[in-house]
Amino acid sequence: MLPVGTIRRGRGREAVSTGLVAALALAPAAVLLWPRLPPFHEDEILPLVPLIPVLKQPEAYGAAFLANHHIRVLGFPVALVSYVIEGPLKALCYTIALPLTRAAYRPEHLIGAYRASNLFWTWGLFAMIVAVCRRLSGWRAALLCLALLVPDHSLVYLGVTDIGRPNSLTLSLLLLLVTCRHVDRPRWRTAVPVALVVFVGTWTRLDFVWFVAAAVGGCLAADLAFRRVATLPVVAGATVGLGLLVPIVPQYFAHGAEGHRIPLADVDLLWRHLSGLLLLADPWGTYHRQFDVGPHLLDPPYVAYRWAYLTLCLLVLAGLGTLALRRRRPANLVLAAFPALVLAAVVETEQAYEVHHIVNVKPALYVAASVLAAELARARRARAPVLATWAGLALGALWVDARAFTDLATAAPPRGLYWGVTWNMSDAWQAAARSPAKVVFGADFGVWVPGALSSPPDQRWESSAIPDEATLDREMTDRSLVGFVFLAGGPNTWLLTTDRYPVVERRRFDAHPGDPWALVVLAGRPPAPAEATPGSGRLGGPPEDPHLSNSAVIEDGRAVQAHERRREARSVALIGSRPDLSCARDRVGTRRPLARPTTRGCCELSAIGLVKCGWRSRQAVNPPSDGSASPWRGALLYSSRLHEGHHPRRRLRNSTLSAHPGDQQAARADLQQADGVLPALYPDAGGDPRDPRHHDAR
Repeated sequence: MLPVGTIRRGRGREAVSTGLVAALALAPAAVLLWPRLPPFHEDEILPLVPLIPVLKQPEAYGAAFLANHHIRVLGFPVALVSYVIEGPLKALCYTIALPLTRAAYRPEHLIGAYRASNLFWTWGLFAMIVAVCRRLSGWRAALLCLALLVPDHSLVYLGVTDIGRPNSLTLSLLLLLVTCRHVDRPRWRTAVPVALVVFVGTWTRLDFVWFVAAAVGGCLAADLAFRRVATLPVVAGATVGLGLLVPIVPQYFAHGAEGHRIPLADVDLLWRHLSGLLLLADPWGTYHRQFDVGPHLLDPPYVAYRWAYLTLCLLVLAGLGTLALRRRRPANLVLAAFPALVLAAVVETEQAYEVHHIVNVKPALYVAASVLAAELARARRARAPVLATWAGLALGALWVDARAFTDLATAAPPRGLYWGVTWNMSDAWQAAARSPAKVVFGADFGVWVPGALSSPPDQRWESSAIPDEATLDREMTDRSLVGFVFLAGGPNTWLLTTDRYPVVERRRFDAHPGDPWALVVLAGRPPAPAEATPGSGRLGGPPEDPHLSNSAVIEDGRAVQAHERRREARSVALIGSRPDLSCARDRVGTRRPLARPTTRGCCELSAIGLVKCGWRSRQAVNPPSDGSASPWRGALLYSSRLHEGHHPRRRLRNSTLSAHPGDQQAARADLQQADGVLPALYPDAGGDPRDPRHHDAR
């Protein structure tokens, strides 16, 4: 028997070796991707939402933050979720580290440091993949897996941008390892690590229950195959882990119970849903939020990659299952069933159709395939054909990944996609964070969280659409300077031309390819009743011809400029010492004629596509600028037809607390989109922001 010290030194060397191999797998893609990473997006930094009370003054928390589930500790709001299906555990790490870096801290650098820190979390995921391979089948499996990890820049991208949630995937592999070791040597003490992993993993992200179900299903398959009962400790540990969440985040269970699932008997619907998922399986589909993937989506290499992905799931299940039965090793059966069951759970969940769902299968699939190849290669006769087949698989993946990276270098950004991320959006929220406005509304999706986290401590950010002038009046009441950040081609474009309040700053950001964004800062001036002009549809100014078209107003540049000069004079009179901010200028400082908004009814056709009934339009998906013939919006993308008007926003915006004493003083709580677990949105799921039927009273 080896001395304890020798064992510990051996384990230490193995851990160091595992870390170095993981770094070797991560480094090539990270070095190539870092200069090409897209701008920050709200989805990416949602885990940092609980940091808002740490970074902000109490008056600047904002109703958008307070609407998320939180508790009060000595009057301090402690968020228990980052958004409706994600826990704050990642933010806790940054909360602990933040005081240590306070001397060098600047708000605008926080989320940049966060993205850099994701390299560490992604390295942790790669290290866990290598460790599980080594634990289950030795270094041969780890090195075989390395051949798949090195070229996979899409997995690195999803980890560094946190869209793939590397912490959740790391914990899923830890659960897989604990389960595999348990079925080989059943023992009741396994319930303790299972309970801890399930508790931490599910609090980290609710869709971790897919991994829990896959682990339990794998154990049951092993028990049935080997005619024994060893699943009870795993079930007991999972039950305890989920039970620990009840007093902390009880809404998880409510959302999980409401999740709509596709009936297993509806094979056609399941297949279409799987087809939509597989569009995101290849490296090219991973980048669809930042690049126009339509031109290359149906290229033969990517189609072959998707079919290989699905085929590998089936072959690994069959191969490892057969090997487990022949060698009497239950762990191989669990390892085979795990990725297949995760894929089945994702496919059966109606709203799970984004890339961060299909990537849940990839790490476990890599481990299972590598272990299968390593186990088969132990036989001398099979070694040469197995290694040749593996080399072909790895070289094919390398070629597809290299081609995808090359295509990305020339790809255009998406246009007309409401969730598309562009540098114009980034420029807009950064400009708003530097503006003199004390309150800023992210009127379109994607800017609230980065703006709130990168702004000064006394600047409050809200997430609420401004669909009409009545809403604008309500939000401007008793406020001095208010900023609005929005898509310059979206339903809030009318804010660019409003003359209801003095304009302090107006900028359009279109220096980069992609959809333009805008920033408007208005000075609060409660409109006097005498300013209302009958028939004008607005307060102040001359009556507006309801039949006047936008093009007519644009062509009449002199009238628009005169109108701008009158508004500029009012702005200078109001802000006095800041005349440099009073002019309505575009991004480069030159004036441009702006279109007045047309009369807005309940249902209208906006500048970016079909909008459904006022405030309920916020789920609308914008048509591509080059028509609807793109294969991305074709028959293969089942989800876009199943959920009319739905897109993977993952969070409905929170309505702000009303500033009007007559309005309901309630925050819009827990109505964020929980993709993968929530039911499909009915047409008025968004509801009117002031509709008491859609509020949780606080």
